[in-house]
Amino acid sequence: MSSTAPKHDDRPVVVAIAGTAEDHATLEWAAEEAASSGRRLLLTHAAGHLPPEMSYAERHVARAEVRARSQRLLDEAVTWVHRLVPSVPVETLVRLLRPEALLPAVGDQAAAVTRTAASWQRRRARQGRPVVAALRDAESDRHVLHFAVDYADRRGVDLLVLEDRGPDASRRVVERSGSTSLVLVARPGHHRPGSPPARAGWGTAFDVLQRSESPVVLVSPERG
Repeated sequence: MSSTAPKHDDRPVVVAIAGTAEDHATLEWAAEEAASSGRRLLLTHAAGHLPPEMSYAERHVARAEVRARSQRLLDEAVTWVHRLVPSVPVETLVRLLRPEALLPAVGDQAAAVTRTAASWQRRRARQGRPVVAALRDAESDRHVLHFAVDYADRRGVDLLVLEDRGPDASRRVVERSGSTSLVLVARPGHHRPGSPPARAGWGTAFDVLQRSESPVVLVSPERG
């Protein structure tokens, strides 16, 4: 099987961390993937919204405090990643958003994006199982197929392609996730921060992210 990953796309692997016990398992995969694919790693964190009733002066102080606390969390994650894979370039980004709004907001910057989830802690036990690429159709989601073929080739695992369309699309993907090591789905279209995720097709993506037994990675359209 030969690699079909686009060589000109230098966008990073993006991980939204939560500051929970599951972070390390997610970061471990992301560091390995960045090193294996020759990409940078971007670690990001949703610091949350500030209360609207705050005065301007209060918001200024609170924003600085929240950003500093979030940056410390990200700096600790960078140190952990570099202990694991010293050669991977790592960048960080703090956004004053709710956690559910973070992936849509940063997805345009990523080749592939994921977030901290309990399913990442089961990854080691699932090593060697097939990777699933969920495609709406071969043309519009060819970037998912390209990423999946390259990923399966680098990891030495089988690849399963699953049709992902219709009213039961997310249910079929979730059901198949129980026997896989990773689920790859298309990152939905551009999302404007503050708008409901479902408006840009994020409803199905979040459903899979929340219910999948295996880790889920969202793959962005190729550049060029």
